[in-house]
Amino acid sequence: MKPIANYTPEQMEEIIEFIAKNYEGDGYIAHETESDYVHTDVYIAEDEENGMRDFITFGMGAALMDVPIDVPLWVYERIELAMHTSLNSGVTSREGREALSFLVNLSKYPFRNNTWFGPGHTVDVPKSFADTFGYDFVLLEPTSLVFSPSDIAKDNDVDEVKFLEVIPIYADEREWIVKNNSFIYLALLNIKFGNKMCL
Repeated sequence: MKPIANYTPEQMEEIIEFIAKNYEGDGYIAHETESDYVHTDVYIAEDEENGMRDFITFGMGAALMDVPIDVPLWVYERIELAMHTSLNSGVTSREGREALSFLVNLSKYPFRNNTWFGPGHTVDVPKSFADTFGYDFVLLEPTSLVFSPSDIAKDNDVDEVKFLEVIPIYADEREWIVKNNSFIYLALLNIKFGNKMCL
């Protein structure tokens, strides 16, 4: 299936630069060779000093999600995903490959299912991810990051792309979220862990 939309070459350069400025560590890119729905490359920022690897998608934000008409479109129209990890092994390890594969597949979920992702949403994970890491769902947290391409890069209708943080959670945590409120839970996580929440 041909991707629904693509960033322009100029936008690709600009969003890579934007990600590199906002995520610490040495960066490199895992390129997707065959794409369905959206073409998702992943920027991987390795911060060896803090033992962190950040996986950040770029590509899904070129396409519009199927956002309900009663939701403020400017909040959720276009997104990219970021996931903090404390993986000690590289991306070529079993854990690294599973994390990368999961994030790429998650980037296609809204388009494959004619739906949308927004802050506070929870999504179930595939069995292979659950078996590898022990988590049952992910929770999507808003970030302050917004990518806006320059005028020279606007050969399409991409004006701004927001970034959502992907936070792995357990089944009992999701049960609490469903009974209560995802934003209260996110606030509690931030009080406890700050910006250290990761896979």
